[in-house]
Amino acid sequence: MNGRSPIGTGCARTPDGRSPIGTGCARTPNGGFTLLEMVVVMAVMAVLVVLVAVNLSGYIQNSRLNQARQEVAEALRAVGNRALTESRAYTVTVTMGSPSRIQWSNSEGPVGSLTVSNNVQIVSLAPSGPSIQFIGRGFPAQQYRLGLQIGSRPAREVVLLPTGKVVTP
Repeated sequence: MNGRSPIGTGCARTPDGRSPIGTGCARTPNGGFTLLEMVVVMAVMAVLVVLVAVNLSGYIQNSRLNQARQEVAEALRAVGNRALTESRAYTVTVTMGSPSRIQWSNSEGPVGSLTVSNNVQIVSLAPSGPSIQFIGRGFPAQQYRLGLQIGSRPAREVVLLPTGKVVTP
């Protein structure tokens, strides 16, 4: 070599190709990385992987909870529509805990059911009681709130309004 560093490296070199002591050039003559640089990069990558994994887990739980809320809301809409078209009363019985389940029936007996998916649990029904009443016109007897929860995440509600509209706030 001629005592100058290769183009683009930014490091001064001695005539034999080595970095002068105290210049701050840590690169090896063949352009590789030092062990310290590799350890720092690996530590940063590990932190990023942990952050992504935590956020991804929360995102998956939220999407499972939202899917279960939509399933419950759709089942309640279907029961209301059935009560309206048949002009008869329906009762929706709510089983809380794991596995959570809703079952609807009329005066002749059980008509259908839904087991809540994705390990989501129904944790509350307000006003308290085990069932929701639909009168013959397809309207619920009053407003009902069902709380659904997955893991330790906060519960989210499905609200059945007295007008028969189902809302997932």
